[in-house]
Amino acid sequence: PVSRRQDKPDAIAWLLKNHPYITDAQIVSLIGTTKNTINSVRGKSHWNSSNIKPKDPVLLGLCTQTHLDD
Repeated sequence: PVSRRQDKPDAIAWLLKNHPYITDAQIVSLIGTTKNTINSVRGKSHWNSSNIKPKDPVLLGLCTQTHLDD
């Protein structure tokens, strides 16, 4: 949903920080983002990178805990 779009970079940052072994393809399917967004968050070139704070995607409602555990 468009309403969750601003939360996705925060969730990506959290996943990259707490689960560095996860692949980009897994992040794409988990929270429904694009590889370009993942790369821009990883490389700190995202247009809003100064405001990105890592937040748990489960708490943001972007995925379920069981999907994250898988």
